[in-house]
Amino acid sequence: MELEYIFHTTPGLIFEQLTTPSGLSGWFAQDVDVRGEVYVFKWNDYKMEAKMSVDNKEYKVRFQWLDEPDKYTEIRLKYNRLTKDTDMLITDMADSEEDAADLKTLWDGMIKRLKSRLGLPPVIR
Repeated sequence: MELEYIFHTTPGLIFEQLTTPSGLSGWFAQDVDVRGEVYVFKWNDYKMEAKMSVDNKEYKVRFQWLDEPDKYTEIRLKYNRLTKDTDMLITDMADSEEDAADLKTLWDGMIKRLKSRLGLPPVIR
């Protein structure tokens, strides 16, 4: 599934929140640890592990989930110089329409937390 969120800021400000454990903690997961090349994401008693690949030029991050090797989450940022907005394009894997609806709700909440963390209005567009 593909989702799009608009941020009224530059991609560089957002990108740090996508690529560091301290940036990802608090909006994407409750806690994030790095063990070598593996990122460990924790939510209450649940955890998932992923390898992260980063393309700094394209402002793209991909998490390849280790427990489900055929699934990944990818986040790309595209800056619009005319509007001075950054589009966040998210590709996430859903198994069904019901899963897709749940993922959309989950992402909406995470994006509101991320915007709040960046000092931006929590409007989801």
